[in-house]
Amino acid sequence: MTFDNKLISQQSLAEHFSTRLQEEAQQLPATLSASVLHYLAGLLGNFHQSDRLFEYDDSGALALPTLALLYQQALAATTVRHRHATLRELGDKSLFLGAMFPEHYVKKGIKRDYFIGMGSGAYDALGSSQHHRSALFGEMAERFPQLLQLVATVCCRWSNYDAEEIFGLIERWQQGHDETQRKQLAAMGIVVSAKHDIH
Repeated sequence: MTFDNKLISQQSLAEHFSTRLQEEAQQLPATLSASVLHYLAGLLGNFHQSDRLFEYDDSGALALPTLALLYQQALAATTVRHRHATLRELGDKSLFLGAMFPEHYVKKGIKRDYFIGMGSGAYDALGSSQHHRSALFGEMAERFPQLLQLVATVCCRWSNYDAEEIFGLIERWQQGHDETQRKQLAAMGIVVSAKHDIH
């Protein structure tokens, strides 16, 4: 990401991302609605907190979420509310992970089409449902490939870091809560604190 600590202290993350998204969205061939840009700003602000994105796998190692598992959970949901929440999480994480960690997944043979399929499918299901924001999610489903590029551009600083490097730094910070490591993570756009440790 391209912001510094001074900028963060002067405005909220959502405001910062909103400004950057509006700037970069002007380069797109077709205009995005204000509601989509607002949603994306909130999404980026949410995933700025490391505990909102990373999780532990069965072996106790830090990992990125498994999109296929979220898809299965959405299919198995017994209430509309739970299904909608899981589909939204699937769409959001497909968008963020596809934009920010493509090299991590390429090593596993997972290409960009996977994120487009998962994310646009999840948003399309929400857009086709009785969800109160169906128009928003319908637009996001249609524009998903462009949203991937937009998020990657707005958060371009992360593209300089390998996912494993980020995992390793977070794990080292969790072990010792070293201030230097915290600052390094903050420079990558990841906020950690004892209060928001990953559980």
